[in-house]
Amino acid sequence: MSANLLSAMRTGAMPGLTAQYLAKKDTKVVSLLGPGAVNKTCFMAYMAKFPGIETVKIKGSSPTSKTAHVMKEFIEKEYPSVKNVIVCADLEEAIRDADIISEAVSVPHGKWPKIKPEWIKPGCVVISSGTMDITDFDFIREKMTKVVDNIHMYEEYIQVYEERDKDGNRKPSGTPGMYFVNMIDDGLIDRKEVYHLGDIVRGIAPARVSDDQIFLVSLGGMPILDVGWGYECYKKAQELNIGTKLKVWDTPYLI
Repeated sequence: MSANLLSAMRTGAMPGLTAQYLAKKDTKVVSLLGPGAVNKTCFMAYMAKFPGIETVKIKGSSPTSKTAHVMKEFIEKEYPSVKNVIVCADLEEAIRDADIISEAVSVPHGKWPKIKPEWIKPGCVVISSGTMDITDFDFIREKMTKVVDNIHMYEEYIQVYEERDKDGNRKPSGTPGMYFVNMIDDGLIDRKEVYHLGDIVRGIAPARVSDDQIFLVSLGGMPILDVGWGYECYKKAQELNIGTKLKVWDTPYLI
């Protein structure tokens, strides 16, 4: 199996897992910000857990985006139960009324989606697999339940990737997990206010507690999951006696 296929399926599975535990059970509307390969596998995962999804809103680089229309055709062909597939003209149209907002854009630095709080429906789950901003940090702090795949990864990102202007002010990173760490460092929130997805899955941390609860989930992705998932696929292939064994080498080069 090609590693990029393996990674794409894992990347989509994590938002699907997130939605399974955090999205409302009557989820009907999904917004896809970025109609590329990642959101394709994300949507496959959403449909596996929420087959009653009725409307999909797609936001590409423009209303005439080729990838947006390819995504629309894919959904209409593979998921005929979805009643409405809409390529949106602007970000607000894509965001409003969505139960799940799935962000997976690939854009130049600073060109990522900037979502206004008033567009976000109560009870929505915002899942970021790429880069995005909520324009009001007070809204994130006060109104959104914050979830990450690995807080330590974002702490490391701060050390490696964070940039500052000539006056020493932080430049926007577009990564919600980094913003959570910034808030902790600045004393705006307590570290225990940022939940790990794994703890939610294991029942250590709470999942949804009210219908109006809004989540902001940062899924940066960890290569170790590709290794683990790849091994599971390998063991399954052995069990089913499928696939072809390939000889990588006769003798190791370094040993």
